[in-house]
Amino acid sequence: MINKPPEFCFSISYIELAANLETSIKGFKMLSENKLEERIVQYTIEAKTNDQLLFFEPELEVNVKRDTYYHIRPPSETSYLVFTQSISGPSFTNVENECLSIAESIGTNGFILLKNKAPCVAFLKKDKRWYWLPLQPYSQLPVMQTELLPFGEINEGEEFFTTFLKT
Repeated sequence: MINKPPEFCFSISYIELAANLETSIKGFKMLSENKLEERIVQYTIEAKTNDQLLFFEPELEVNVKRDTYYHIRPPSETSYLVFTQSISGPSFTNVENECLSIAESIGTNGFILLKNKAPCVAFLKKDKRWYWLPLQPYSQLPVMQTELLPFGEINEGEEFFTTFLKT
């Protein structure tokens, strides 16, 4: 039996990033959703990707494709931005580098790396440096070349990331 290599995906799920990173990390503020939308649209045009900018409407449980030509989008009160791009590489280091390159091209300060469609690692840019935090038990993650966010940067009493870091 041939082992299938893991599938990786660069992901910006705005509400998840804002909710988890802004509340957990000292002094971190996610780029505004409107600004991020503009930057992603520009990135997809310049990079000539087939990746889609979607807006997820939780109440309807549907993804709505963002029409960049007619600028149609669902109301912001009922939806949030979701952008994904598949990543492949010969090693995890290559995947990590590609994700950071996409993030820099877009100009975002946070994203999630998915592995086999499951959240693996959250990346955030703070003080002009990229850091990461686990979204799975730390012991199950590959070695990262980006620096782990220091414990001192995590809000006191925060349990979301510290639970993963302790495993």
